[in-house]
Amino acid sequence: ESQLSLLHILKDGPAGLKRLARWLRGLRQEKNNLYVYTAPPLFPFGNYFISLNYFNQAVLGFILRRLIRRMGFKDVLLWLYSINSSVLLKKMNEKASVYYCIDDFSSEINIPKRKKTMLFLEDLALTNAGTVFACTRALAGDRRKKRPDLHFIRNGVSFSSFDKKEGWPVPADLKDLPSPKIGFIGTLDSRIDTQLLRYLAQKRSGWQIVLIGKNLSRQDFKDCPNIRLLGWKKHDLLPAYIMGMDACIIPYRTDGFRAYIFPLKTLEYFACGKPVVSTYLPELEEFSDVVKLSRDKADFMRNLELSLKEPPATEKMKSISAALSWEGRIELISGIIAETLYKEKQD
Repeated sequence: ESQLSLLHILKDGPAGLKRLARWLRGLRQEKNNLYVYTAPPLFPFGNYFISLNYFNQAVLGFILRRLIRRMGFKDVLLWLYSINSSVLLKKMNEKASVYYCIDDFSSEINIPKRKKTMLFLEDLALTNAGTVFACTRALAGDRRKKRPDLHFIRNGVSFSSFDKKEGWPVPADLKDLPSPKIGFIGTLDSRIDTQLLRYLAQKRSGWQIVLIGKNLSRQDFKDCPNIRLLGWKKHDLLPAYIMGMDACIIPYRTDGFRAYIFPLKTLEYFACGKPVVSTYLPELEEFSDVVKLSRDKADFMRNLELSLKEPPATEKMKSISAALSWEGRIELISGIIAETLYKEKQD
């Protein structure tokens, strides 16, 4: 699981305590041959100070090596999504290693000290990983300057989980809301354009803007009673919520590292055949025939009004989502890793 510091545990309250409890439980078997380990909370500010990062990863590396011996692993594949652990590359006696670049981490927070540290850690990942993937064209283009052999592989979607032929029962907390229901599903963090949501809610008081995810609270929208925060939902319930929407939105801010974002929820909306309206994100241009991209608030509202009137291109959206299913992604990724291992063996 993702790494958190002691500061996160304290700040997150009940969620932090649950995370602490998972660490105390130790290694746990989820299903068949899948095991999950929750990393211990370590020192904060490892993303700002390289020395702290090295210390934290030394602790984590020690724990992982013990787990590897305990499980009897022979051929270890060290796979990194986050650059926090890039210092562990070539130190775990791994047979193969992968860095899958999913974000421009150095641009997330505009603090020079953090940016410098994150750039250093990503440079380590790009230099020392045996195979490198990137999930967006922009990320791939930038990282190929350091790793010309990088592979561009989009994130996938669990298509079969969302593409259900039988009718989904509308969840109780969504069912009684009047239509039209405009929905967003995902993490409600700094990427969300809260001003855009307020604009839509105030200009169209008859619309119910439904937000499913955690972090934002009712206090953030106290002046907009038609913005409904339904909280976090289990993943297997999300298709029912999406199917209960009249249109789905991606209300991301268009500054900072938005050039690198490809929202995975787009493919989930596609799999359910729902119309999609988004702020202008370069990575979605490829799908502009089925996603309405908006340049400003007024444009976003106009696109939503159109989406509520026009029938969505359901078959085309489902076809795109099916082509990017995780099953297909995994086959492609596995083939690339196997080919890399074969070449290394031949050399």
